Amino acid sequence: MKVVDLPLFNSYVFVRCPEHQLRKLLLVYGVTRIVYYLQRPAVVRDEEIEAVKEFLKIAEDKDIIYEGDQVEIIGGALKDKSGKVLKVDKNRVTLFLEELGAKIYVSLSEVNKLNKD
Repeated sequence: MKVVDLPLFNSYVFVRCPEHQLRKLLLVYGVTRIVYYLQRPAVVRDEEIEAVKEFLKIAEDKDIIYEGDQVEIIGGALKDKSGKVLKVDKNRVTLFLEELGAKIYVSLSEVNKLNKD
């Protein structure tokens, strides 16, 4: 199996250079423009870069949950119960708990995928 890392922001290259040298970047093959914000070259602060790195570390440890997956509830009143995912929304999942014969809504942060691919 071959593992390939993909860039977080496709088609963007981040550089650290003095502002007066930014124009020289346009001479590099493939560079088409410099991103501006409020008529100034856009700046990504070190804290923002660290926040993205931290987010990626957290996201790396989470499995993507799809309809049909079996999940275990890891928090709340129904902790340790498992169910089948009926629907995935932005922040929650709709589960069917066969044990209770009920459909429930649970925060995505409170479920773990059971059937790993």
